[in-house]
Amino acid sequence: MKAVRRNFPGVYIVDGSRLDAVCHRLKIVWNDRTPLLPGCVTVFYDVFRGLGREVLFFPDAAKAELPRAQFALEWMSSESLIVADRLYCTLQYFHALAGKSLFGLFRKNRQLKIKRLQVLSRKQGSRSLLE
Repeated sequence: MKAVRRNFPGVYIVDGSRLDAVCHRLKIVWNDRTPLLPGCVTVFYDVFRGLGREVLFFPDAAKAELPRAQFALEWMSSESLIVADRLYCTLQYFHALAGKSLFGLFRKNRQLKIKRLQVLSRKQGSRSLLE
């Protein structure tokens, strides 16, 4: 992690969930089928400090996860790295990151088309290829 820390002042993992899905994981409410917690949350986990840096609550459970995460980019220091799942691998989110001088690391989804200009390095893992 020393090399990562040298290049990025902060590394954050972002994910979001609806609170009804969170309630479903609580064993005490398994038999209760009524919605207990309305809304949804978006959480930014600080990898270097090992804690949740931002936990944002949105009362509208139907609000999409990607716009919630874009809303939360205001507090981040520039040059930070955001790690997320393939939902965030969109041009819209890359433009939002570039506008704030942030970097992103996401799994590629099938809808995003990438034109390869130059391969800087290539590493083959046991189950993955990183270029």
